[in-house]
Amino acid sequence: MKNNSNIGLALITGAALGAAFSILFAPARGSETRKKITKSAEDATDALLRAGEQLKNSTKEKYFEGKNSLEASLNAITSQVHQNSEEYIPLLERKLENLKKKGRSLNKKKAKV
Repeated sequence: MKNNSNIGLALITGAALGAAFSILFAPARGSETRKKITKSAEDATDALLRAGEQLKNSTKEKYFEGKNSLEASLNAITSQVHQNSEEYIPLLERKLENLKKKGRSLNKKKAKV
């Protein structure tokens, strides 16, 4: 994207410089030359504004694409974590119950000793 905007800027700059040089070296009265230079500057300004607008729109588009992709990834991860927790909670509860039984058994053995 940056490379494309650099190429576009170079083309616009080259066109503006070419127009300016052709106006300066063309035989015409001073007032006509000034009008041509003004028109050329206005055209270059318009072209730069259009290029800036295109860059802004492209940047917004990439931002929203990235944002949507990130949201989708986060939703997928959240869903997976939720599914995993639903699977692991019963397993952990069974392990906890086994540990409690072992603890009671050890306490009974200690009490007998």
